[in-house]
Amino acid sequence: MIAFFGLILGIILGIVINVSIPSEYSMYFTIVMLVSLDSVFASIKLILKNNFDGFLSLILFLGNVFIGIIFIILSRKLGIDIQFALYFVFASRIIVNFSQIINLLYNKVLNKRGVKNEKC
Repeated sequence: MIAFFGLILGIILGIVINVSIPSEYSMYFTIVMLVSLDSVFASIKLILKNNFDGFLSLILFLGNVFIGIIFIILSRKLGIDIQFALYFVFASRIIVNFSQIINLLYNKVLNKRGVKNEKC
């Protein structure tokens, strides 16, 4: 519940406070945002599966941020546009996690109604 209030507070502060990101850091910021969304959706999925571990989720988040930023730094040094591949990978992971969340919620609703659904 505290995390939910922190999320709402962060959204409100993000809307109220006008923060400008310099263009040279925009790729890094985009990767951090995508990793954050991926971690949030993966954590929600794990909560719904009753398999959530906060410490593990934090470590995975920090590891993904580190790897994403390293890839961006290497791509800038080598002159290769790899950031679009990173955007694609993290966006596809977000979509997969979101679809699994919908599937889990759907199954929980069906189980509360007493309907057995073996397909999902």
